[in-house]
This record gives sequence, C-alpha cells and structure tokens, in this order.
Amino acid sequence: ELFGGAEIVQEQQLEFDLSGITEQQFFDQAEEAIYESLRKYASETSEGGFRRKLFAGDAEKGFAFIELMRKRFDVALMNPPFGEYSSQHKSQASEQYLSGGHDILTAFVQRGMQILHSTGSLGAITSRTVFFAPSTREWREFVVDRHGVLTWLDLGEGVLDDATVETCMYTLAQNKLNEESIFVEDVSAPNLSGIVGSIGGSRVEAKNIYPTIADQFTNLPGAPFAYWIKPDLLHAFKLFPNLEASGIEVKVGLQTGDDFRFLRLWWEVPISECGWLPHAKGGENNAYATDIHLVANWKGNGREMKAQPSIRLNMYTRTDPSNGLPSGLTFPYRTYRFSPAIMPKGILTGVAGMGVYSEDYSLFELAAILNSSILNELIRSRLQRRSLDSLYQAGCINPMPLPELDSTTRDRLRQLGEEMWAICKRSFVHSENSEYSIPPILRNVQSLSNFVNERNKSNSESSEKVVHCFHEADELLGKAYHLSNE
Repeated sequence: ELFGGAEIVQEQQLEFDLSGITEQQFFDQAEEAIYESLRKYASETSEGGFRRKLFAGDAEKGFAFIELMRKRFDVALMNPPFGEYSSQHKSQASEQYLSGGHDILTAFVQRGMQILHSTGSLGAITSRTVFFAPSTREWREFVVDRHGVLTWLDLGEGVLDDATVETCMYTLAQNKLNEESIFVEDVSAPNLSGIVGSIGGSRVEAKNIYPTIADQFTNLPGAPFAYWIKPDLLHAFKLFPNLEASGIEVKVGLQTGDDFRFLRLWWEVPISECGWLPHAKGGENNAYATDIHLVANWKGNGREMKAQPSIRLNMYTRTDPSNGLPSGLTFPYRTYRFSPAIMPKGILTGVAGMGVYSEDYSLFELAAILNSSILNELIRSRLQRRSLDSLYQAGCINPMPLPELDSTTRDRLRQLGEEMWAICKRSFVHSENSEYSIPPILRNVQSLSNFVNERNKSNSESSEKVVHCFHEADELLGKAYHLSNE
C-alpha cells in the first residue's frame, strides 16, 4: 500500500444547506459560519496561556471591527466635504470610486449608499456641481441607474456659510428604480417648509416643483440632472445632429501663460509697430457685436511667446496665425448667458474668449442662432452653476442639437442677425476706448442736453429693434425644433 494503513478521512458535510439559495446568500451564510468558528476558537483559548489570551483579545476586537464594518443602516445623513482630493490620495480614490478622484463628496455619497439596508435612504446637502460636471458622469449614472432619486432641491448659493458654491439637498433610495422623483427649483429659506409640505402631500402643484423620471437624464449628453428641461427640448437631442456634426465648432484659443508680458491694450502699441495681433480674451458680455480692445505680441510668428513652457497654443498648434485668421464669433467663457458676438478676420482667440467657426453658416446666421433663448436653454442643461456666473466651455456647447434649416428660414435668420449686429455695433461709437469711437463734436451736437436726449432716444429705439429681431429669430427656430407654444 502506498500509505500503509492510513485512515481515509471522509469529506465532512457542510453545516448549512445549499439548496435553493442564491450566490449572495451562499457567501453570506459561509461568511457567518467562518465568523462563528473564529468566535468559538477565541472563547476556548481564552483560558490558555498568555499568547492565547492576547490572540483572544485581538480576535474579539477584530470581530467587533468586522461587525461594525458589516453593519447596515436604515438612514444615512451627511454634509460631506467637497472639492479635489489631496494629491497623495487622488490615485487611490480613482481606483476605488466612480468619480475618478474628481470630487471627494462623491466618494462619501457612494460609500453612504453601500452601508444602507436594501430599503434604506440617504439624505445629503452638497455642492450641485457633481450632478452636472462631465467628469462625474459615471457617478451620476450609478446614482440613477443602480439606486434612485427620491427628492432633489436646488438651493442655490449662500447656504454653506461663506463658501462660494451652489448647493442642493437630496434624498436617495437604495432600491427605487424608474419611479418618479421630485425636483424643486430655486428653493429659498423662507418658503422651504412650504415646499417640503407640498412634496409630502398627495398632490404636487407648486410651479417650481418638477415630478420627473430621473432615468431620462441619461438621454442628455453627459447625463446632467437637467430636471427643468421640457420634453420637446429633451427630444431634440435625439432628433437632430449636434453643432459639431452640423459644421459649427467651438475651439479653444491661445493661453499665453503670462498675459502681463504678452498682452497690451490696443492704444498702448504704436500703429506702426508690426507683429501685434488683435486678441479676444473674453471680458464683457456683448452679444452680436464685440469691440476687441487687446493685442497680443506675435512678433516673429510668436517666437518669444512660444519660448516659455507655460504657453498653450490649443487650436493654433494646427492653425498658423501668421497665415491669416478666419472670421467667426467669440464669447466670454465666464458669464451669465451664452452671447457670442461676430469677430472679423485676423483675431487671435483665447481660452477665456473662445472662437466659433463654420464654413456652412454665415456669421449673421450663427449670431441669430447661437444667441437664441432656445440654444441658451439647451446649453443651460449642461451648466454646473445657475445663479452665479457659469462657465461656458467647448464641451458644453459642441454637443447641442441643431435641426436642418430650410433656405427661407436661413435667409431670414441671416437678415435678423445682420440687423442686430449693426445696431449693437453702433453703440461702440460712444465709448472712448473703442476703435469705432466718434467724438461728440464730430456728430453735429448743438448742446450737451440735446446730445444726451438724442442718445437716450436712440438707445431706446435700438433696444426695441433688437428685442423684436430676437423674438422673431426665436419663433423661427422654435418651429424648426418642433417646439410647442406652451
């Protein structure tokens, strides 16, 4: 015999029945059996020697820690910190949490959901940014797809002491998929209790309360929590191609890395000095027409600027400004409304003053389309801030849908855009810092009072014309988007 008279040990029967249980139930039972065996061993060895007593003590503490980690709760409440992780923990957070280490509050919420019972709920007051930022899309889909939103209140700014951040208050359910959620817009402290009462009632009738299926957010580019968006606008993302596919592209321009060194006001540089290019750098929010007041040092094809490591050429890595710059539109990226303005050829765009370009649409058409309330409402669905000035970036604008416009509509939009551009451009003649400025003495002014009266009257008439053109453009685009009149 190979092993002599060794006794053959028969396999022992497991102490728990495997029939009719799921994989999760199996591991739960197996885990509990292991813990029970360890507890029994620890108690039996507690009467032994010193080392065994030490082991027993450590084991008891370990079991207590394990029990704490395995504990599940009915409710979790939090006001977690927000913002970037510390540099030493960012890579670890990227591996363990869905937000990829972009905002620490997402890790708190994700972990909070993990410690809930199957019928538990989580309530939190946090920054609203994570519900709109492209970098936290996967985390939002985790919240919507795997769990459920019960209520979501938009609190705005001024809630978290002196922090300049817009906040929201929400409750999430561990298991509440594809059911209606309640979203509340512009909640202020005085009427908060009334709104909460409305949510708790059998009927929700307040005008700023939106019963919404949160799962629909995944149909929007980036899956932002744009709860206020109307169904027909939401449908536009499915019906029509985006701006980029329609031949309209937003491009990020030059970042000098040292503006004080390379930028000047146009009147600070002699007209005879070559190599300085007009530079769009955001600034004031002027729709339809803009007055470029900066110039950038591009002498020797930008040799001096390119020599420093902090420069970012962006679109100009493929487009050489020395060969000529195309006309387009430009807009400030930090503003309260998306309001692009026509810029002529030869303008060097920047990071804070990006450019919009198209070979398929005229500049006047683009001005009428992109300044419309419809495009602004679509773009608003991607913004991370509402009451504070928002950040308008290429990634927010390029995915916006645009229907194919018939020739009659395009011709009329071009006419309206040109009229609004001409009216807005005339306002620059009153600015001393504008290249278009005309001194009052050259405009046949009889007296100062007459000049003021004429100017006020002209401004009023111009504003009325722009508003009229704006509304007509909105009506034309509303028909193209198949929007209802509600």
